[in-house]
Amino acid sequence: MRILHGTRFFLKLALICGLAVFFIVYPGEFTFQWFGYKATMPIALLLGILFGIMAILIFVYQCWHWFTGIPGRTKVFFQKRRIKKFEDVVIEGFTAIAAQQPDEAQSAADLARGLSPNHPLALFLTGQTSYLNQDFALAQSTFALMAEHQQLRFLGLRGTAMLAMDRKDWTRVQATLLQLYEIRPDSPWVLKQLEINSLKLALIDTHNTAVDMLPFYRHLSKSSAQNHQGLLLWIKLKHNSHVTLTDAERLDVLKMAHSVLPANPVIATTLAYALFNHHHKHKAIRVLQRTFKVAPHRLVGEAWLHIHQPKTAIESYQKIVKLTVHHPEHDESYWLLAKAALDADLWGQARHHIAPLLHDMPTMSVYTLMTEIEAREYPDQPFKADFWHQKKETVHHEWDWSCQHCGHGVSTWDAYCTSCGHFGRIEWHKRVAPESAPLSRLNGGLTPFILS
Repeated sequence: MRILHGTRFFLKLALICGLAVFFIVYPGEFTFQWFGYKATMPIALLLGILFGIMAILIFVYQCWHWFTGIPGRTKVFFQKRRIKKFEDVVIEGFTAIAAQQPDEAQSAADLARGLSPNHPLALFLTGQTSYLNQDFALAQSTFALMAEHQQLRFLGLRGTAMLAMDRKDWTRVQATLLQLYEIRPDSPWVLKQLEINSLKLALIDTHNTAVDMLPFYRHLSKSSAQNHQGLLLWIKLKHNSHVTLTDAERLDVLKMAHSVLPANPVIATTLAYALFNHHHKHKAIRVLQRTFKVAPHRLVGEAWLHIHQPKTAIESYQKIVKLTVHHPEHDESYWLLAKAALDADLWGQARHHIAPLLHDMPTMSVYTLMTEIEAREYPDQPFKADFWHQKKETVHHEWDWSCQHCGHGVSTWDAYCTSCGHFGRIEWHKRVAPESAPLSRLNGGLTPFILS
């Protein structure tokens, strides 16, 4: 590019030099007569005069154009200044919102509306500020205006959904979330809120629709969709007092819940008890086998023995061995085998099965079981049982159903935590056991949800 600029300069210089040489070689004259006057001048001088006159005219035109453009330039200057001030005010307003300073945010929102009342950012700032100040009437009207604006529609509907959540108007929340879903079906926030809100709606579902597959499932992973469907079904079955189901309908709901959550021991054992009460013993056994293969749990073992109804303790131990054959080295299998061996007075087997549990963060119930083994095998040597009883006093961990969000312990698994309200967060987890926790709960005891 620099080479081209240098070439142009030399071409212009060559042209000027060529013209100068031309006029020197061929000077020529120009003569004109006007009102009796006659003038003669060289051609070069005439051309110089003409170029000078043209330059003066161009200069005068540019000066005129500059003077006439002063109002327009002044207007643009003040517009840019106003826009810059508006941008600074909006940034200050959102910063105040992030800092949780409502008074400063309100001042910035008022100033932004004064500077540019119809600007999308002014509407957005006003909506956020009014929501922060809990001026819900202004927030509702602002969010409604935002929803009518093409660029702000998603934000306006999101604000409307948040207001409805504050009022616990779950039906309105659902309608708004579905509109948001149409705009951005792949939004993680929208999908998460649809999951949560549909579960809340299931608690008040009077139309018996909790078993329907929801449209947004196609944007979730298969496991997430199945987990959500299982929670919906369990809420309908156990918590929805507005829905009256027959025994056959309850059984169908349990079957569907188990099909999407086969690893859940509470759903599996509840279904197994229900099938057993309806004289479907073999189906109940298959349900328990399927769940134990996926996720071993002591509740499944307890239900297994209840349904098989063994006549002797030895037979109970043999049944547990049959159940745990697919996961013989799982902690839950060790627990079931050790407990069954203890009940059958198989001291060697009981010690063999409980040994792995004594090496990996032993729990209170493990030491309790070991204390019982020593006491029953050596009733005349109480110091052996006392040794494990003292060990029990030094540990504070126990397997328990607890919410992984707030840590609240519960007696059994449920679809949501009654302490913090979060759905799907209760898990079988080794945690620090509360001092007042009953041993039956720590051992995983369950009052079966039996269909009448």
